[in-house]
Amino acid sequence: LQSVLPNGIVLTQGDTDTYPAWMLKDAKNIRPDVTIINIDFLLVESYRDPIFKELDIPPFALKNIDVNEYEFNWKNIAKHLLTHYKGNRPLHLSMTVSKKYYEGFEDNMNLCGLTWKYGEDLKYPTKENMEILLDRLLLDHLKVDLIYSPAQGRVDEINTHYLHILKLAREAYKKLGDEKEVATYLSLGEGIIEKIDGPYQQESLRQIFQ
Repeated sequence: LQSVLPNGIVLTQGDTDTYPAWMLKDAKNIRPDVTIINIDFLLVESYRDPIFKELDIPPFALKNIDVNEYEFNWKNIAKHLLTHYKGNRPLHLSMTVSKKYYEGFEDNMNLCGLTWKYGEDLKYPTKENMEILLDRLLLDHLKVDLIYSPAQGRVDEINTHYLHILKLAREAYKKLGDEKEVATYLSLGEGIIEKIDGPYQQESLRQIFQ
């Protein structure tokens, strides 16, 4: 939520990236300006039609749905939304959304915190922009476990999405000659990687973070 630009829209995919965001927005009043749209639920007509009407997106006709066709429809409905959205509100995709659902649109995706911003490029990296964004992300929980989670493995996996923005921060501060900040974000990234089981998975993440 904190990665989304003011009055923005963010696309999510599953339960672990949607329900917590809905709870934070609707129950805790955190970022009430953001509209959260679940791609999975867009297969449901009663959910899809009001959203598409509000965003001025043409109606979408689903193919027959059975257990083997959900993924086909998810890809098509995401493509339909990205193709036809012409609104002024910033449109983001959560990093938890599978890349295959926005295949072909990658060249229009720009890093914005834990999301990909769809559309025009963002003005990175200036010191002011980086400090504002990193302050909004509140990174303390990457330095120390603040709460116990019975699904800590899943939490650690989701935290790997921070590697993209930490890499950008490290590169930005390197250009600015601030080696202290470079070391800070390098340490945070390595800490995230070390929590992931398996040398192959760690090596893949280090390639992202290099």
